Amino acid sequence: MSVAQRAFDALSEHLAGAGAVGTDPGGPVRIRPAALTRTGRSRRDGALLDLQLTVLVTVEAEAPLPVLESLLVAAESHPHVSIGPLPVDEPGLGFSIVVAVPVPIEEPTGPPVTDTRVEVHPFTTLSGEVLDAAGRGVPGSVVSSTTTRQRSLTDSAGRFQLLAAGGPTTLTAAKDGRTATITVEPDGEPVRLVLPEGS
Repeated sequence: MSVAQRAFDALSEHLAGAGAVGTDPGGPVRIRPAALTRTGRSRRDGALLDLQLTVLVTVEAEAPLPVLESLLVAAESHPHVSIGPLPVDEPGLGFSIVVAVPVPIEEPTGPPVTDTRVEVHPFTTLSGEVLDAAGRGVPGSVVSSTTTRQRSLTDSAGRFQLLAAGGPTTLTAAKDGRTATITVEPDGEPVRLVLPEGS
């Protein structure tokens, strides 16, 4: 049985059980579905297609008002979106009731992942020194890597250490407006950057 049919049957039973109002096809109360519309999708409890079931309730009795009142009171205690009047082209006394109908649906998924490839690029340490034109270490020089975006400050002897990826790395040393740039392979050999003489 469909979710919408179950919702309609539950509403009909609820209205029939309230105040002993009969809902037989030949009786004074007529309950029938009028529309089933889509309102959207949600994920309140898994993937859902949100529908609204509109049901029309009409009364054809010698004394319709007490019956109609009992039905409205019963409808008020049933989970619903709203209660409203009958459509203008619907004859007789009655009302409409809109019931939310959440229908579970399956969401498409992509193909299963059967093979995962991870490329690992280990980091190594680049060591070296920054020298002036006379071959002396330059303390306080800023050495930066364009690959790892790291920066290091040389020690009192002009030495530095930086992390490097597994490929060519470009290093730049700078101090007092002087710069030196070199591209090296991380092969473990010490790196030397020579700053030009200041003006």
